[in-house]
Amino acid sequence: MGILNVTPDSFSDGGRFLEKEKAVNRALRMKEAGAAIVDIGGESTRPGASPVSEQEEISRVIPVIEEVASRGIPVSCDTSKPGVAREALRRGAVMINDVRGFSDPEMREGAAGYNAAVCVMHMKGTPRSMQSGPRYENLLSEIREYLHRQASLCREAGIPREEIFIDPGVGFGKTLEHNLELIANADFFTVRHPVLMGVSRKSFIGMISGLHPRDRLGGSVASACWLALKGVDILRVHDVKETVEALKVIKEIRKRRNE
Repeated sequence: MGILNVTPDSFSDGGRFLEKEKAVNRALRMKEAGAAIVDIGGESTRPGASPVSEQEEISRVIPVIEEVASRGIPVSCDTSKPGVAREALRRGAVMINDVRGFSDPEMREGAAGYNAAVCVMHMKGTPRSMQSGPRYENLLSEIREYLHRQASLCREAGIPREEIFIDPGVGFGKTLEHNLELIANADFFTVRHPVLMGVSRKSFIGMISGLHPRDRLGGSVASACWLALKGVDILRVHDVKETVEALKVIKEIRKRRNE
């Protein structure tokens, strides 16, 4: 899954793809590089980010979604607003990626009405507050229980189990140690639903390497390879070409291992 932020303030590429033509060209390049789906978002969810209005988010993403979908590229819309989700699905999106875990019944009903796939993500708090001392009694169990509970609500709304992906939400209300524990134990989440995870260029890589988001390619690809080996089904990344190349090598190596 290629990441396409149509925002002025996303942590890694904010402002780079605000213009429709640039955004569409970016999506085309990601598809050529091997992305199976492009995730388009119009509201930054980086730590401390301020929300934008529904109308503003629609004006940012819908023209891009419509054009990208018309080029035959499967599109996911990264949103937590029912109005944005409905409009995105109406204009060609096939998936909704909700950082708020489909806690709003309208989000679940809208996705079911369009036969869309969904990604249910875990976030502790809101983007503005989520990094203010997050604590867990049992990190893995608490997050998996939340994801399964929200996934059950999606099934009750009429979304098939196989169309419900879960994401433990690396970087969303987690410390460095929390993030590393989630990544190290990603297979803990693969029991009941397919798993989607996004770790590309995130702050935990910067905490380890000391590098700026745009310089975190090595850490991002290393993390992606680990997650693939742990059975994660979809990797949400900025650097599609490099990640795809690495995964091809991993795949060939795995074919030749002795069980």
